[in-house]
Amino acid sequence: MHLWKELILGAMLLTACGGEGSPTDEAGGTTSSGSTSSGSGGASGTGSSTSSGEGDGGQAPAPIVCGGHIDLTDNGGPMLHFGSICLPGYGNGQSSEALGYRFLGPTSHGQYVEGCSNPEPKSPGISIAGYGSFEVPYTFMNGTARYVDSDGNAWVAKDSMTFTVTKEDEAAHTLEGSFSIQMPHGSDPPHTIEGAFVVCEILPEPLF
Repeated sequence: MHLWKELILGAMLLTACGGEGSPTDEAGGTTSSGSTSSGSGGASGTGSSTSSGEGDGGQAPAPIVCGGHIDLTDNGGPMLHFGSICLPGYGNGQSSEALGYRFLGPTSHGQYVEGCSNPEPKSPGISIAGYGSFEVPYTFMNGTARYVDSDGNAWVAKDSMTFTVTKEDEAAHTLEGSFSIQMPHGSDPPHTIEGAFVVCEILPEPLF
């Protein structure tokens, strides 16, 4: 059995035994469509992690290095490259690159990817959470995306997306896919945010 399946099965058993928790924070803290003056690009769900566990000799496993990145265009503009983890967020210590993982909570489950221009808070970047499946390949139509533009404005879209995870390479620790999102943009017409990703796959996030 794959490690992520073992971890998710354990989390499901915990729930059945009365474990508590909250679903993922819908890719960044707010579900309203619009702009905020600042925000952390690709902020993930709840909490943070400094390690995926301890290996032999009590040392934490080395962070995953896979060349993880998300490339996108904003309304047909120049290609933007996001190759860093987004902080603060889950995954810190597991990889310093753009990453992805499965998440499981009492009321939600699915898959998540994020990438930022650098690991500093409020840096430009994007996070996407698709709800309802752990399978690969899979195309999500329901989910939440959060995009921080070059001016530091944070925009949130809910469900107006096509988010496809096309490939999982366990040996390389990568998830690959593409997306197209209609991102609200204040009083202006929505922007089309579209692109592709190859991100480092880290351990699932149990939201309990």
